[in-house]
Amino acid sequence: MKKLSRAYVLLALLLMVMPIKGATVDSPTTVDSATAITAQNAATLRASATIGYGLANAAAESPDRTRVAMATVNGVWLFDPLYQQAQRLHIGRANAVAWRFDSSEVAAALADGTVRVWDVRSGAERLRIDAHQPTTPDDFAAFDPAFDDEMTASGAIAVRWSPDGTQLISGGSDGMVNIWESSNGASFFALAGHTAPVTAVTLSPFGRLTSASSEELFIWNTMTGQPEAIDGYHTVAAWSADARYLLTKVGFSLVVLDGETRDNISSFPADVPTGVVSWSPQAAAFAYAPAGDSAPALRLLDAWTGLERGELDTDGGQPSALAWSADGARISAWLDDGRMMTWTTFDSNRVQQAIGWAGGDRLLWSPTNSDQVALINDGALSLVWDAAANRPLADAVPTWADSPSAPETPPARIITDDDGALSLVVYEAGTETISASYATPFSAVTDATGADVPIAATPAGDVLAGSVAFETAIGDTVYALVLWSSADGGQLMQSSAHTAPIIALDFSADGRYLATLDTTGAAYLWTVGG
Repeated sequence: MKKLSRAYVLLALLLMVMPIKGATVDSPTTVDSATAITAQNAATLRASATIGYGLANAAAESPDRTRVAMATVNGVWLFDPLYQQAQRLHIGRANAVAWRFDSSEVAAALADGTVRVWDVRSGAERLRIDAHQPTTPDDFAAFDPAFDDEMTASGAIAVRWSPDGTQLISGGSDGMVNIWESSNGASFFALAGHTAPVTAVTLSPFGRLTSASSEELFIWNTMTGQPEAIDGYHTVAAWSADARYLLTKVGFSLVVLDGETRDNISSFPADVPTGVVSWSPQAAAFAYAPAGDSAPALRLLDAWTGLERGELDTDGGQPSALAWSADGARISAWLDDGRMMTWTTFDSNRVQQAIGWAGGDRLLWSPTNSDQVALINDGALSLVWDAAANRPLADAVPTWADSPSAPETPPARIITDDDGALSLVVYEAGTETISASYATPFSAVTDATGADVPIAATPAGDVLAGSVAFETAIGDTVYALVLWSSADGGQLMQSSAHTAPIIALDFSADGRYLATLDTTGAAYLWTVGG
């Protein structure tokens, strides 16, 4: 029996070190990076890859506790915390992710309006559903004029599996709640009634469907397709694991409702608005994160007495998603600065795990290796990206990235004239003495970052890259990447790939790459003909 046990151990170790099909970092993209960017070819510049994982919109741990699925501004990712391996399933903004009960498949709600399902073992996309209409800022204004979220929640916003894995439930910015057959994507029910974008859907283990928006909370009768509105201004809801209780938010309070009668069981006033909430598996406690301008933290409350069990230090990060382990001994939070942190609930000061997901506010290229670019966040290294392989750098962190130097004096700037027009101002090398000024066809946009952002130049100095925010004829704001000739200020290229203000951009030391980063954490790698 002892020999058999050893054999199993050896087999397990062998499986651990063997490459898992589809479990490595996103398949390397062969980037045609042999050509340096010049004024002659700048018009052919294209975004060839994304940099880093991107900031998280949502995350979920697999039921078998082996992987984390993450919806970020750069795509859908699977992450193995044990081996620090990442696999990208989709490129493009994702709003939510959900696991099938057996951990074999993961679904995501995407900003393009689709809900997609991937086989986890192979990494192959199995199902695509055109679930919701992608939205524009005007569509959001039609729902709620006060809605201002930089379009981070558009298209399909929420997704959940049914407990038996046969159906998918989605909610979107079109105000619809849809139920789909998970085998073929056929529509089972289309539920209308929300007057604002649906930001959360929850299906209890016994089939009670709940959906929430910024305006209302509904519990649906899936036989008739009619909603039952909960009295009072209840919003985001979470069912307890046994489906007996419903946890909702009402202003600064958390309220526990009887899942059957909707009676108010208990309520817990909070000193700040609550953000995300989550029941423990045994329904003995729940966790919530303060929202708004309050100090970021994660709080544990006893579900019945309201007594605080502890406050978990998130080190300045605002939780955007929560997940408990099956035994309730651990809780994980995914933070808006790109990290995942896990605590043991019996020791609130013990951080069991801290994983960086590469947020940043600055880009820095290696001075010696033109394939390596770093994301810097608040002066500290977030991640080093290998541009040639399109993956994180696996080796030790290089010295140039670990101790980033201060930004150099920019070669040029976009400035706002007195009449609101944007001008390109070029400086003498290493100084802020103006050597030339060129008019542009753009006008400044009120309260839109874009003007006064430093401009980057190719090593040869013949191409300048900058960010411009402007309004279209119909009033939409566009955040454009623009390339100019430094010789005469002529525009060489313009792209609106970014959907938020660009806050950093830089060329590699050999001029083959241009990297750009916006306020949502979306970062792109640009190459000639990419």
